[in-house]
Amino acid sequence: MNGDQTIPRLMFVTDSRFDRYQLETICVEAVEGGVDAIQLRAPSMAKRERASLARALQNRLGGRARLLINTDMSLAK
Repeated sequence: MNGDQTIPRLMFVTDSRFDRYQLETICVEAVEGGVDAIQLRAPSMAKRERASLARALQNRLGGRARLLINTDMSLAK
């Protein structure tokens, strides 16, 4: 989180039926369409893969949207 305390206007919650690369693309497209928060829900994804996806999203989103992470408190920090 970038320290912004504003409440998101439009949040996108991921669907774990998609693979890591599909999720990355979908999230970027959602932000380009106006989403200002992404809730990463991927309970069935391996921890390492989920961490890789979270890092990739942070890089690709460049602070344009808040990234919220379910399931993994250490990754959410």
